[in-house]
Amino acid sequence: MEPGKRGGALAYALKVLTRGRKTRCEVEGKLLEKGYPRSAVEGALADLERWGYIDDSSFCRAWLEERLRQKPMGRRRLALELLMRGVNETVVKESLSRYYPADEYELALDAARKRISVLKMGGKGPLTDRDRRRLAAFLERRGFETWVIARVLEEVF
Repeated sequence: MEPGKRGGALAYALKVLTRGRKTRCEVEGKLLEKGYPRSAVEGALADLERWGYIDDSSFCRAWLEERLRQKPMGRRRLALELLMRGVNETVVKESLSRYYPADEYELALDAARKRISVLKMGGKGPLTDRDRRRLAAFLERRGFETWVIARVLEEVF
């Protein structure tokens, strides 16, 4: 491998990381997309991991905390999103078991209450069957389990 190519890949990877946290797979994709040879990419990624700039476990922790704070969603949806970002399945499972709240019902209930306040905007009165179906679809898109959705709907309607 040419030393300049590895240095260039490393410099570009650091530039990518200044724009926000990325998974190992995301950085690898950016480097390959830019045209760096596989050997330069692997060397740069090894350096970044050794220095602590890339760590999929800490990425998962920070990402999960942020997602759950901003937009509560089910374990299933979060796992899918992390897998789509290229995080190893074992790391995803470990992170979810460590950082995801034990009670998914409370998260779903919180999300439902926020959504209901949006549905009620405009003062249209009590919620209708249509609102119930829309709320169920909303919770399903957020990745909550069916039994959790049913329990939430019983609570709020």
